[in-house]
Amino acid sequence: MSWCPECDYRSDNDWDICPKCNSPRKTPHFMGAVMDFHDTLKNFLDQEELVQKGNHAYDNEDWEEAKRHYLAAIQATRKREVSIESELLVYLAEIATHQGEMIEAEELYKENVDFSRNTGNYQSLVNALIFLADFQENELQELDEAKKSYKQVLSLKKEAGDKIGQVSTLISLGHVSRKQGELDEGLDFYKKGLKISIDNSDRKNE
Repeated sequence: MSWCPECDYRSDNDWDICPKCNSPRKTPHFMGAVMDFHDTLKNFLDQEELVQKGNHAYDNEDWEEAKRHYLAAIQATRKREVSIESELLVYLAEIATHQGEMIEAEELYKENVDFSRNTGNYQSLVNALIFLADFQENELQELDEAKKSYKQVLSLKKEAGDKIGQVSTLISLGHVSRKQGELDEGLDFYKKGLKISIDNSDRKNE
């Protein structure tokens, strides 16, 4: 593609002098760099504007308008290296929940888990699983599924050596077990959390 930086004329045809303003064509390397920067900046500004419009609609409980802007922002963010897609998927799931679309909401939370797992970002995956587990526990009352999600969080916390995170997740598992009427199991989760908390405190005091 040939591009004129003076008048922004673009054409698939090759030329040395711009047919529109008669300016000389820049070298291909320069042209590509400027065009990439121009497109990246435009995508960034488009995304920021869409998110702001989505947030405004969300605050006003205009769910359809918020959903429209967030979906458009996801398309814009996929063109950039740094993505806020995970955050937007959570917003969309919350909107679906407000609208009573529980199946759609759960699918969005699961999509967020898959997306975060594919990025390889530990904290993003942990947060996505917590959002999913909380939704399964409190909105869907799918306690077995919630327990599975919390156990995935616990596994990640163990791998990362996050003692405080392990304690909070064990407490959540204890709460779910209590809701299921599995009091002994719930007590066991609480005891494990207490032991980790005490051991962690002892190490800090050494």
